[in-house]
Amino acid sequence: LAAADASLLVISHGWPGSFVEFHKVLDPLTTDGFGGRAEDAFHVVCPSLPGFAFSAKPAEPGWGVDRI
Repeated sequence: LAAADASLLVISHGWPGSFVEFHKVLDPLTTDGFGGRAEDAFHVVCPSLPGFAFSAKPAEPGWGVDRI
């Protein structure tokens, strides 16, 4: 697994889409598997866009591309 001081990597899906699109790359990015080194692993944040997948629809208007 990634070291405690690993770099943070935020990845975001497009529309229409889902964070599920990244399931194949999460393991190589967060572990030392696939021939990588533990110090090369990341802490990955892969949020779901508001109103998609497991995220609730925003309660107020104004959640466009710029705000997200």
